[in-house]
Order: sequence, then C-alpha cells, then structure tokens
Amino acid sequence: MTGHSGPPAPQRGAPGLRRALLEVELDGRCEWVTVTVSADGSGARAVTSDGLHQGPLVDAALALLGYDSAAPSAVPSVPPRSPTIAPERPALRRESLPPPDEHARADEPLAGAAAAFEDLVTAVVRVGVDEAAEAPSVLAARERLIAASPAPLPLGLARYLGRLRAALLTRDVVVVARLLDEASRFTAAARQRTPSGTERERLRVMMGPFVDSRAEMVSDRVLVELAREWVAGAERSGIERRLLIDTESGELLVECRTRQGVASLGPCPRTVRVGLAEVDPGPSPRRIRVLQYELSNGLDAQGYARILEHAERDLSVVRARCQREIKAYPGLSEPFVVFAPAHTSRDGALAFTDARGALLTLARGHDEGRSAALERALRTQEPEWVVGALGEREDGLVLDPCGVGFREGSTARYLRLG
Repeated sequence: MTGHSGPPAPQRGAPGLRRALLEVELDGRCEWVTVTVSADGSGARAVTSDGLHQGPLVDAALALLGYDSAAPSAVPSVPPRSPTIAPERPALRRESLPPPDEHARADEPLAGAAAAFEDLVTAVVRVGVDEAAEAPSVLAARERLIAASPAPLPLGLARYLGRLRAALLTRDVVVVARLLDEASRFTAAARQRTPSGTERERLRVMMGPFVDSRAEMVSDRVLVELAREWVAGAERSGIERRLLIDTESGELLVECRTRQGVASLGPCPRTVRVGLAEVDPGPSPRRIRVLQYELSNGLDAQGYARILEHAERDLSVVRARCQREIKAYPGLSEPFVVFAPAHTSRDGALAFTDARGALLTLARGHDEGRSAALERALRTQEPEWVVGALGEREDGLVLDPCGVGFREGSTARYLRLG
C-alpha cells in the first residue's frame, strides 16, 4: 500500500481517526474502501474490498478524508471532513489473552484476531462437532473474530469462516479438524515478533494486504475462465469465485470477490488476455487480481489444445500434491485439478481412471447437481479432460466437477457445469 500525507496528528486527549470504512461512489460504481491512518497521523493507506491499493476509488477515498494521493509528501490543500468517531469497543477480559507487549504487534491487525481464533477453537472443542454449528458460544466466538479483524473482512478469512460453518453443519470431523489446525497455526504465527517466510505467507493468505501488500506482478498472460460459482463466506454464498487456467504454464488460479463488489458478467468460458495482474502467495490455486485485461468470449481450438496438453494424467502425482497442500495449509487449501482420463467407467456410477488403473470418482453429497450434469453430458461423449475441486477419501480422490472438455466430431467443445 502507498502512504499518503494528510492532516496533523491530533493533540493529546483529542479524538483521532485511526481507520475508516467508506462506501465510495464514483462514475456510477460503489465500492467499500478501508483507509488506515498511521499512528502519528502523517500518512494514510487505502485498500478496496477487492484488495486493490491503487486506482480512482482509492484516490477518491483518500481525497474525501483530506489526503492527497497525487503528492504523498504534500499537505492537502482542502480541509478534511470531520469524521464521526465511533465509541471505543471495551476490551475483552480473557485469562488466555497474552500480557501487553508480550506477543502483540501494534502495527498489524493480528493480536486481536489471534486471541479470537484461540477462543473459536476452544469453543468448538468444548461443545463438540455434533452441536457446534448453532452453539451460542461458538457463534459468539465467531462474531468476536469478525469484530477483531480488519474491515471489510479479508477474503481468506471470510472463506475460512464459510468452510468452517459448512463443515460443522455436515458434521465433517476431518474437515473441522483441519480448519481448527489452521486456526492454531495462524495464532502461533500471529504471535511471532518476526514471523518466518512460511508464517508470514499463512498470515497473508488469511488476512490479505492488511498483513503484507506485496504480491507477484504478472503481465502478458492468456488465461481461460473455466468456472464461476458463488461459495460460502462469512455469509452464505458470499464470495464469487472464478477458476482460471494459464494456457502457457498450466497453473490454475482463482479470482475472488465479495457480494459488495461487482459480480462478473458475460459468458463462461471466455479468454482473458491479461495486461497486468497481481498474484498472491499461498496454496494452489493462488489468488489473482486482474488489473488490466481484454476479454473474448468462448474457448478457441488453440486454447483447448493447450489445456489438454497441461492436463494431469497420473493420479498418484495428483494425490501426492493434494496431500502436500493440505499438510501445509490444512484450513486454507482447496485443491483443483484438470485431469485427462485414460478411461471412463460407466459400470454403475461414472468414474475416471488413469493409465495405471487408479480411480477418480465423483463427489456425492447433499447437492449432486454438477456430478449429475456431467453424467448426462457423457452418456454419448468421451471426455478428453475434466476440471473440478478435489477431495480425498481413504480409498482415493473424489472430484466435484465444474467442467468437461470433449469432441463432437472434429470440433472441440468445453461444457461448464452448473
């Protein structure tokens, strides 16, 4: 994030602005922008709900508070508006809260989140998985975590909370255990005075640019959007997730945004020619923010061929990678795969095998819409590749499909499911 000069620091005893959440309207577009003022009041940082820290909406938010984004060293020429100061929330009294200055770092919004995560783990363990979904103590701990986190809620944390609630509702003990493990790792990392590279990456995935604004800048890439869906966040179906593949490298990426942002329009699949984008560190698929791009509808023959070229063919390799990701990020990893099956089995339920006979079955749960749609599509067609989210069972991998590539005669086709 870029620092910007602004009003002088308030005098001792006077109210001061530390953080403001603004709903900015510019050229017919509304966006939530969080402005954080430095401790001495000499500068400010701004970030949109999509994680962007530059652009007209950021400039407008800074200008509304009297900060000049065009000249970081200049004092604003117009007086800032007098903000409404919310009453300070009383501190929670907790026996497990670390003593002041022992762990907390005042320059990052992590100390409160670490304590709240600790409370959430304790509440779930005390109540038990069978009763935790609607337990008052668990719901209260969840709300404390949201209150202790930056606003707007970071996408990584929002998705974590959505997955935890879903796992508690379905009483999925394995997934709940992984999510609680992730919470414990986050707490330990947040309390390190100097986190390691891996620990800082974990904090960044969960809390986004509030922890570290650095991201890998990429340009001149051709991506294909393969799937688009609403997934659970802090609110049900609160995050729009787009799955993309880099046709040059074969890397899968996701672009996410909340309902507060502007939903993606247009068809899927489509080709995205990226002029500039930011890619965050973390588990695969990494999160991308596309800043400059051109769109073309559909998937052409060349793009289809490149995806088939990059598709995985050995399920033992896929499973080993999936296990590594889950081990490293038990509550943040959501692995996807593009898989080219050697054989399609229709003896009973539809399934795919690789050349060694390893089996990839379809996910079966309370909502089998996409699996059923895939079965209907492949009654008369042979798939060249399938794409979807991976799950793991004792007897192998399962696929929650979101698309399939096949040929009708000599014509390559891609069908998005759901």
